[in-house]
Amino acid sequence: MYTIGNIIKELRKRNNLLLRELAARIEIDPALLSKYENGYRLPTKEQINKIAEYFKINRNKILTVWLSDKIVYELSDDTDNALKAMKVAEKKVKYLKSQMDK
Repeated sequence: MYTIGNIIKELRKRNNLLLRELAARIEIDPALLSKYENGYRLPTKEQINKIAEYFKINRNKILTVWLSDKIVYELSDDTDNALKAMKVAEKKVKYLKSQMDK
C-alpha cells in the first residue's frame, strides 16, 4: 500500500535525485524530507503542491494519497472507532459538497 512517503521517495529515486537535492528544490530541510519518506512525519499541503509541481505529476492524485495518510494518522490511535468515524465523515463531506454545488 502506497503512502505519501513511498511516493515521494519513488519519484526522487526515479529522477536520480539525492535527498538533499530534492529538499533544496522544494525548499525544506533534508532531515525533514527523510522523515516524510520514512513515514515519521507528513508534509504540508503546500509541500505536496511543490512536489507535484516539481515532478509535473497530477496534483489531485498525490493530494488524495496525502489526505488518506492524514486521516489514517489521526485515527490510528483509536482503531475501534476509526471506520465508524470515516463513515460519518463521508456523509458530512457529501453534504458539504452538495451545499457547495448549489
